[in-house]
Amino acid sequence: MARETSSLQDRIRARQQSRFTGRQGQVIQYQENFGFPIDDERRRFLFNIHGDAGVGKTFLAGQLRQIASDAGALTAHVDETAEDVTSAMTAMAEQFSRSGNKLGDFEKRVAQYQQRRHELESDPHAPAGVAAFLTKTAITVGLAAARDIPVAGSILAPVDVAAAADQANQAREYVAKRLSDHRDVRLLLSPADELTPVFVDGLNRIAAGRTVALFFDTYERTGSLLDDWLRGLYAGRYGDLPETLITTISGQKPLDPNLWGEYLPVIADIPLEPFSDTEARQFLASKAITDEPTIRIILRLSGRLPLWLATLADARSQGSADIGDPSGNAVERFLKWEDDPARREVAMTAALPRVLNQDVLAVISPADEARDLFAWLRGLPFVTRRGESWVYHEVVRDAMLRLQRAEAPAKWRTEQNRLAQANVRWGNDAAMGADKPWENSAWVDCAREEIYHLLCADPHRNLSQALASAVKAAGRGVIRARQWAVLIADAGRDTGNEQLKEWGQRLTDCIRDDDLSLYLTCLINDAWLDRSDLALAYKERGFALHDVRRYEDALSDFSRAIEIDPGAARTIAGRGDVLRHLGRFESALGDYDSALEISPESVRFIRGRGDVYHDMRRYEDALSDFSRAIEIDPGAARTIACRGDVLRHLGRLEDALGDYDRAVELSPKSAWMVGGRGDVYHDMGRYEDALSDFNAALEIAPDNIQIIVDRGDIYIHMRCYEDGLADLTRAIQQDPKNVWAVARRGDAYRLMGRYEDALADLNRAIELDPLSVWAVGRRGLTYTTMRQYDSALDDINTVVALDASLDAKRNSLSRSSYYVSIAVNLLASDRRAAAAKMFEALSVLWPNDPELLNDWGFCLMPESPDAALELLARASGVKGNKELITVANQLRCFLGLNRRAEALAIAERIVGSLGLYCEESAFMWSLDVFALENVRDVRMYIIDVIDRIVDLSGEVELSRQWKPVLTEARIAVN
Repeated sequence: MARETSSLQDRIRARQQSRFTGRQGQVIQYQENFGFPIDDERRRFLFNIHGDAGVGKTFLAGQLRQIASDAGALTAHVDETAEDVTSAMTAMAEQFSRSGNKLGDFEKRVAQYQQRRHELESDPHAPAGVAAFLTKTAITVGLAAARDIPVAGSILAPVDVAAAADQANQAREYVAKRLSDHRDVRLLLSPADELTPVFVDGLNRIAAGRTVALFFDTYERTGSLLDDWLRGLYAGRYGDLPETLITTISGQKPLDPNLWGEYLPVIADIPLEPFSDTEARQFLASKAITDEPTIRIILRLSGRLPLWLATLADARSQGSADIGDPSGNAVERFLKWEDDPARREVAMTAALPRVLNQDVLAVISPADEARDLFAWLRGLPFVTRRGESWVYHEVVRDAMLRLQRAEAPAKWRTEQNRLAQANVRWGNDAAMGADKPWENSAWVDCAREEIYHLLCADPHRNLSQALASAVKAAGRGVIRARQWAVLIADAGRDTGNEQLKEWGQRLTDCIRDDDLSLYLTCLINDAWLDRSDLALAYKERGFALHDVRRYEDALSDFSRAIEIDPGAARTIAGRGDVLRHLGRFESALGDYDSALEISPESVRFIRGRGDVYHDMRRYEDALSDFSRAIEIDPGAARTIACRGDVLRHLGRLEDALGDYDRAVELSPKSAWMVGGRGDVYHDMGRYEDALSDFNAALEIAPDNIQIIVDRGDIYIHMRCYEDGLADLTRAIQQDPKNVWAVARRGDAYRLMGRYEDALADLNRAIELDPLSVWAVGRRGLTYTTMRQYDSALDDINTVVALDASLDAKRNSLSRSSYYVSIAVNLLASDRRAAAAKMFEALSVLWPNDPELLNDWGFCLMPESPDAALELLARASGVKGNKELITVANQLRCFLGLNRRAEALAIAERIVGSLGLYCEESAFMWSLDVFALENVRDVRMYIIDVIDRIVDLSGEVELSRQWKPVLTEARIAVN
């Protein structure tokens, strides 16, 4: 059969009979893009539609979606109903599923997420703040709000205080305790990070051999939630995207070139203006409006804005005399064809709520007719679905609201109050009497609409209530605060009230990422809050300032809040935590004690006081508080780890290891807990186990600087210097002001014999922190190794002065290797007086340290043996004295003084038990002259000293008495 042919006239008639589409240039651009090969430079992967409200963005996006669908592409769209990244992905997956293209793995994972979240949020035993925290993490992209607490110095010394906030900590611990699978824990704490890779995998599977077209509409409302995530998608943060993907983003403003600049080569920018005169006339012709006077009036009144063109054209006017103002009479005329006046009235009144459903409509229309009326309303061209509700197009709604305010202000106020009261009832039903309604998202939604309608009913009278609720919203996080700023701005727009508009804009502008301090400052200064709300505002700003480490300002706010409300335990504890960060420990203890008097069983307060004790090095008190907190809440992983760190400082390493094992069991994906256990292994000398834990911790948190430094330190202990340098250098590159990393790398260079590099790093560390005792001491040790003894002594004197000024308690410095090393070098260079003066200076800090007394006496022995014996006698009477070293030094001193009787008296006491002592090495004075000797076994040295004393006596009987005893002692020692 011959193929039928078409003439040009046939083509023209077909075009003439087709419905009007408009925006032909943009439509053709999108169609042509489908024809370009993937590798064609003309092909665009992002289309950005932008323009003012009513210009037809949503309509054009719908046209493009139909074009994509007709071309065989899979399509999905997201609009303002998306509350977060997860809901956006879920909406797209559901649309793909309806077309027979399931994202199976993603759908299963989302179902698990929703189920787990429901279980936790409905658990009556969940700690306060869990629901709010899960809401925050659902909305927040990335692990910033939910990842492990980064640390510096000690594994339990928080530096990111926002992550260490009580609500977040309790939520993490609770989730980790309730969910055994660490993947489920991560899913709850960072749903976007966990779900997006699965979503991307699904996209790649369904995109095999076909195009996928995604559409993001009303981006001016959703961009704050989705923009970072979308850019992350295109940057490959969640995996490779299918090369056939085309995304259309539609909003009032173009994409920010500062954020999207790198994608400009693949973006098609589509700015929309009102229809051209030709397009507008074509549109009216498609509506069978050909009368020139009518056309001119419609063009003038509509401004060629597509929405108003449609409104005026669909009014079925009979001529130019029937055309009215699109913002006034045109609203009525749009419904003129509807014979039922009640329906016309309902269409107007239904514009009052921001979101519409049948229940809402029943409040402002006859309840028994609400179902039919709602079905009718849904068919109107300016009513569209948004998630589970419906909304009016904002341009139409704005015109209808202005008309109602002008024509019936009393009715306006009545209906607004009715809607407000209805939302109160619905909110109470949703909360079901719970005492923490802010953790119930349904209650929050109703509370928002209640405040909105109250503001619309009477802006002046209800503004103070709205601003007070904005303070409470701030207590639930940035997302809630932003919602309140938006509702106040919306009320200002919809009432034409300039004061509300200004408040909404001010509050919106004052929100900075996760920082609400400016937002709360605005409310504190200008919102006329009553005393209770003012106290709440000061408290919340205190926590906000605490989170950004503005501790002095936070302290002031907490103090003001406490002045107003002295019984607010959480505020008092918050001030205590600020005081702890400021190093004002006694005051911090006072606040925590006061908070515990009000709430004696608060685990958060008990643990907080334990943290203060920990920082004060009052480890026994800290141990008591942490143990009590664990008794109340045995599954609190963080508290268990805190106790483990205290036990580590107390030297109870096996007990510390047990606590860390339990903490890691409860939170296996907590980098700081795994790293903390690594620190315990480090102290136990179990370097391989420590290395294993640090490796595991870095798999969880690859950029945790403290763990990188800790692993570098372990490598150095294991003499794997190059690996250690690599880790420490990496840490310094990430944080050039990390004092410990710089100093530790300097010491590694010392051990490698690279002394100039060592001095460069240690000098830099001291420049960064002149109070770093460790860095100054290690520089002294480096100078000693380089035989620059004067410089070494200067550093030792600095260390002593620093320790004294810092009111340091006895610690490992008194036994640190660099004191002994410096002393040995000084003694070997015959600078015995200088070595003695070093230990004399140290004795100011530690007057009863037996090792220090021993070392000091050892240095004095050649020139001042009597003074040396006095110091050695003091050392022998102190608990913790190393008896073998002291006895050996006393015997050598008596040998030099030829005080045989005293020497042999000591010998009789010690010689028979030498075999019970372990082998111990030390520097000792040789037996012939005062020259240093590195003795491998002090026990043999003692036997040799006694033997020398006996021989020098020349007494045969004494020799006959002692020689067999010494022989037995040698056998016992060997």
